[in-house]
Amino acid sequence: MSMIAIASPTQKLNSAPSITPLAYPYIETYQSPVAGTLARVAGRNITVANIAIWYYQDGEQVENIANDYDLSVAQVFSALAYYHDHRNLVDAQILDEAKRYNEAIANHHSITIDNITRYRASQTNR
Repeated sequence: MSMIAIASPTQKLNSAPSITPLAYPYIETYQSPVAGTLARVAGRNITVANIAIWYYQDGEQVENIANDYDLSVAQVFSALAYYHDHRNLVDAQILDEAKRYNEAIANHHSITIDNITRYRASQTNR
């Protein structure tokens, strides 16, 4: 019977294997005319920032987010992984969007669900 040598997780490899970093398979970036480059679930108008807010601020469970927005659990986890790797960028985008929203309210611009829906729909085709 032959023994198979198994490396310890802390043991360094003698030679570095060829490693190809994986991208976030369910995430794409797009150019928003207002907010610059944003990350969203591929083919959907659901941003990484949306998912981060629903999960961390609102306390939603991954499975609930997936069910509520017709996403796979893998898509939600991919968005959360992207968020963790780009946290400063995404948090800055969240703050920027909140600032623009508050400025619009202060300037009495009409922000309605219809206007937001039309704007988001226009971003989906970009």
